[in-house]
Amino acid sequence: MSSSPGWYPDPSGRFEFRYHNGERWTSDVSADGVRYVDRNPPDRPKGTTASLVLGIVGIATAWMPVFFVIAVVCGTLAIVLATRVRGGVVDEASRRILRAGLWCGIAALALSVVGLWFSIVLQRAVERYRNPEPNTADITSCVAESGDVVRASGFLTNDSPSAASFTVRVEVAGTTSTIQTGRLEPGATEEFTVRRDASGSVDCRVVRVDGPLPLGVDVD
Repeated sequence: MSSSPGWYPDPSGRFEFRYHNGERWTSDVSADGVRYVDRNPPDRPKGTTASLVLGIVGIATAWMPVFFVIAVVCGTLAIVLATRVRGGVVDEASRRILRAGLWCGIAALALSVVGLWFSIVLQRAVERYRNPEPNTADITSCVAESGDVVRASGFLTNDSPSAASFTVRVEVAGTTSTIQTGRLEPGATEEFTVRRDASGSVDCRVVRVDGPLPLGVDVD
């Protein structure tokens, strides 16, 4: 597709009008009724490519927790640029780029709902991790085995009225291990065992108990 040949407002803004031959911008320009020859005719109006780039960045970040805010900003800017520039665009190539930028911006705004949902899910997971249900955890034995291996055994009991999972931090001979329990019913107990190499004194203790790891990721 091509546009009708004719004089149109100069997309570069350097002159008043520029001649479009139906396929591309030419070097023929005019200002205040006087014609000139511009040695550097513009390929497309300013903001055309920027609209598409912003839309693509918006789509790429829309699904990410927290970063979905970037998608909202980029998607909005892509739509605004595409809408403002579109009125002065004559060549079909620029029109296609602006249409793509416009639809990418709309898609970024729509997909940002997914990013918002992920952010809410992540926030709740972190809250469960930071605020575990009531529990009782203790070391029942801490002994040196053959060689320099220390074995620590212990248990965790779910003291809450509802089922819950826990993350137990156990320190054995100066090294901390992370143990994830299964989903324990109210009053249920799960035993654990940790073995560590140690060359010094035998020392075992429960450092702390957290809730389930948020989305399976250890944030510490």
